[in-house]
Amino acid sequence: MSTSLSEVAGELLVDASRDPHRTIIRLSAMGRTYLRTHRRILGGPAAEVERWESARQELLRLGLIESHGDKVHSITPEGYEAVAAMAGKR
Repeated sequence: MSTSLSEVAGELLVDASRDPHRTIIRLSAMGRTYLRTHRRILGGPAAEVERWESARQELLRLGLIESHGDKVHSITPEGYEAVAAMAGKR
């Protein structure tokens, strides 16, 4: 894959690939946004929320995940290719 991912977007994509449903769920509670995937809740302080939200948007922009409404995102075939490419670099 020729497009390079930020480290945090790569981490989010790999975590989503390990999720039993292969999804990223976007949750809002108490005025904050969180992402949930593979038994992890990502968010917290404003800087962390911004970090993970930016990663989610990067994955959407690159077509590595697709949106199913506002809250549910799943990995695309290109996303799986990116995960495989990242695994090959280790």
